[in-house]
Amino acid sequence: MNIESLIYFYNAAQGKTYLDISEQYNISQSSISKMIHQLEQEFQTKLFEKSGRTLKLTKAGNILYRDLQMMMPYYEKLREDMMMSSKATHISVYVRPSIQALHLRAIVDNFMERYPWITVTLRDDRKPGKIVDLLSNKEVDYIITHRPPHGYDGYREIVLADDHIIALLPKDHPMAQGDSTGVRMESLQNELFHLIRRTNNLLDTTCWTLNVTVPQYVMTNMNREELLWSVERDHIVSIAYESDIKGFNLDGIAYKRILGLPSHPYVFVCSRQEELDHDNMLFLNYLIDHVE
Repeated sequence: MNIESLIYFYNAAQGKTYLDISEQYNISQSSISKMIHQLEQEFQTKLFEKSGRTLKLTKAGNILYRDLQMMMPYYEKLREDMMMSSKATHISVYVRPSIQALHLRAIVDNFMERYPWITVTLRDDRKPGKIVDLLSNKEVDYIITHRPPHGYDGYREIVLADDHIIALLPKDHPMAQGDSTGVRMESLQNELFHLIRRTNNLLDTTCWTLNVTVPQYVMTNMNREELLWSVERDHIVSIAYESDIKGFNLDGIAYKRILGLPSHPYVFVCSRQEELDHDNMLFLNYLIDHVE
């Protein structure tokens, strides 16, 4: 018994004629008939019986077909993996916000373990100018970033996950009280915002979108963890994306979504002109399934 015999039987059991199978696999009808007959000899039972011009599964044939229905997806997956393992695909991605904000490193590591012939390189170094220039200059294959209000004209955008801009407040701040999950930017006009490099443009963009005056702010050299600690300890106010605070201890602070803003999802940005091949579609679909 060999795998080809089982494949031909499986196709015949699905109702395909020997002609259909011969054209699909480039093999003669007589060879298909011979290999199925060899299966019957090996199992010592008939798998098909003729009903007019068609073939009908016997009881034994139905049992074999049932078991093959469970086995064939694994075989097809194995066959695909073996075929793909003979080639190598390299994908480069520029990420803004940071790789850590999306937990992309762990996601990509798991992806490359699942598809070992595909290598993905992640970059999150800050670059001057427009990040879409990295695509037009072919420095990277894709960009993952927050979609700006106007989007990226001329490029294809695929939404990976939604995100929200939030105000970070001390637990005893008046705006932190109550059950409301949101706060209006106008209510924070008199606050002194403390910003980190990661969010240096976020306050300006938020106020511009809402058509409100930008409150006073100071730039700090803190990282995200230090900023959250300072909100609790020093009673400062800041602004961030909701994804920025994932995984941190938030017991001492409150965060409220800033109301009135459009959605700021993470988007996968690529060229409109280029069709994604099999490996690149594997990568994109894996991101869609795993980025939260």
